[in-house]
Amino acid sequence: MFGSYTAAIQNEWRPVKAVPSAHPAPPASGEQPGPSEPVTAQEAKAVKADYINLVAGVMPATQDVLADEQAVIDYVKIKDCKAVQRAEKDEFALAKMKHDARAEAEAFLQSAKPEVVELTFPARLGEYDFDTSAFSFVPMPSGTTKKVGAEWSAWCPKNTTFPESIEVVIKGGEVIQHLAMPPDRAEALLKSMRGDRRVTVRATLRVEQWGQYSRNERTPPTITVVPDAVAVSIPKTGKPFFEYPSSWLEPRVAAWQKKNEEMEREQRLRQKAARLRQEREKLAQAERIQAGTEPILATPEVVLAHFKKLSAPEASGTTINGVDVRRPLVFRATPQFEEGIASALASPMGEVAVLNQIEPEATAALVFNSDEGRIKVVVQNIKDFSTVVIPAEVVSGVKEGLGGSGTSSAPEMAARRTASERGLGRLLSGYYPGPEIRLEYVAEPVGYAEDPWKGGKLLYVHAVKCVSHIKVADQSTEQTWEAKASSKPQPFVQKRDERTARTLSIIGVNGGMESDKVKSIVTDRLKLPLAFDEHIKILASPDTTPTTEKDILTLLYGGETVVPGQRDFRGYFVQTGKSLMGFGSPVYSLRQAVLKQTAAPQEKEAILDGLIARFGEPDLLLSDKRVSIFNWGRRISDDRSEMPIGKDFRRPVSALEAQVYSSEHGVLTVLILTDEELYPVKADVTTQTVF
Repeated sequence: MFGSYTAAIQNEWRPVKAVPSAHPAPPASGEQPGPSEPVTAQEAKAVKADYINLVAGVMPATQDVLADEQAVIDYVKIKDCKAVQRAEKDEFALAKMKHDARAEAEAFLQSAKPEVVELTFPARLGEYDFDTSAFSFVPMPSGTTKKVGAEWSAWCPKNTTFPESIEVVIKGGEVIQHLAMPPDRAEALLKSMRGDRRVTVRATLRVEQWGQYSRNERTPPTITVVPDAVAVSIPKTGKPFFEYPSSWLEPRVAAWQKKNEEMEREQRLRQKAARLRQEREKLAQAERIQAGTEPILATPEVVLAHFKKLSAPEASGTTINGVDVRRPLVFRATPQFEEGIASALASPMGEVAVLNQIEPEATAALVFNSDEGRIKVVVQNIKDFSTVVIPAEVVSGVKEGLGGSGTSSAPEMAARRTASERGLGRLLSGYYPGPEIRLEYVAEPVGYAEDPWKGGKLLYVHAVKCVSHIKVADQSTEQTWEAKASSKPQPFVQKRDERTARTLSIIGVNGGMESDKVKSIVTDRLKLPLAFDEHIKILASPDTTPTTEKDILTLLYGGETVVPGQRDFRGYFVQTGKSLMGFGSPVYSLRQAVLKQTAAPQEKEAILDGLIARFGEPDLLLSDKRVSIFNWGRRISDDRSEMPIGKDFRRPVSALEAQVYSSEHGVLTVLILTDEELYPVKADVTTQTVF
């Protein structure tokens, strides 16, 4: 119906009518014989690429294969497994089989390796292109590998001498990209196939290289082949309707091999150059390590060693606990930016993309838990790197990665630009994850400090430079660039601790003050009501102050608007003579006076500034979006169980603490004055500090 067609010698794809004779006459110019009968000597020598015809070629020397009796039995298995099963039941028959099969096995393994093999496998016709008058047809794309198995029965004993399968690797098959055919013939072909585009490919392959099987590794050996002739047929009929003859394939495969050899040679040269660079870099790195200039990744052990070097004047030498303390430290961080990476890439500023970190201070303090306790590393100049600038060449490289890889011809470059824009658009729309940026700070220690409030250690460092790494999703490579610090290192000197010498007073009430004066301050100046109980000698105000953090959150977030200016005071005092003195509670409990005041949300900054103006710079400060806590004066205890509020804070109790809570409803300020003389000694009313 269709006749037989062959690929033309010319570069254009043109089907040529084949001579229908079984023994065709010499072809006319530009035509090749049809595939109806193998007529060349090369085709006549082709053997079927099945296991039995290939396995001898991948086996090592005969004496190694047949070194034991089991190898001879395994040879029989690959030809007739049932015969082995029958012989194993008869000791004499098994011995005779081994004797008779050895010579045959040796002859089999010493037989000549086939030069040409024939392999049959399924393929599929692609879409028909009327511009080229050809089907898209790629039956053997780059990297095509066909597995040839031994096909032993499931009940057959396992063969330990020969491989279970052989991999036939086809090189150069990608020269076949189309199957040419006039439109009318193509239409008739598809109709006869009834929409089923599956075809059968019978490929005659020339063996280029034989791999060798290793019994120790047990991995399938490989045979490398190149196509010599290819026939395409319909599976139902088995009748070939198209052929790629040797005369058409040979020059194209040869050209492919030449190009491939050049590419492999260039790749080997690049790999050699890369190895030399790596060797030089390793040598240079070893020299830098020896000199103490190569950065080292910060780990708890490394940070502890640097802390010991700075904090112990008696420490000498360059190595502490096996760590070279001359080497700079490397700290890794994953930043968060105000603007998405995709948006910055879509609208670069002057060919560069600029990203601003949301809170660079978040990466300025890293905590390491060493064997000798907690160490906090503080980067003093983190603001030098709050802005991350992606260079122009990196921006273009990232966009190229989003668009996929390709060659450098003009049409392909245009296609890649289009793909890049499409990839960037998908990135902006959240279609797939964007590039990841990771930062590495190279820093040098500049000082240390002991944290008397939490018993921890602090190591202050100056970041010399920041190395940025960016990686596109699904891409194996990443691009790097670096930025140097704009500020100079400032040696850190720990602030002198003067907390134990500080004198505090709150709301104007001091020790030794007459009770009438105290009442005057509390009632007249602060407008807070007080009640005096003669029997228990306690002066107390109405209990209106929230006593737990939950109470405060209920006040701020409960839906009721905070009334600015509300104030109340809660204190416990005992009167001794004419003085109003602090009341002693049981040992290990805390006695405090609490002052609470509410304000409007916009007054928060003024309140914080006012606290510092009133009491000076705090000895300890904690500030986040919801609460700011200041501590002044002597450290009393780490036990906050008896605190009026803030029991969940992991902070010590000081002589004076200010807690400022804020929300959209208002600001709540709580001042807490703790009796310094009470904890942990037994209360003595004649010596108690008065609030």
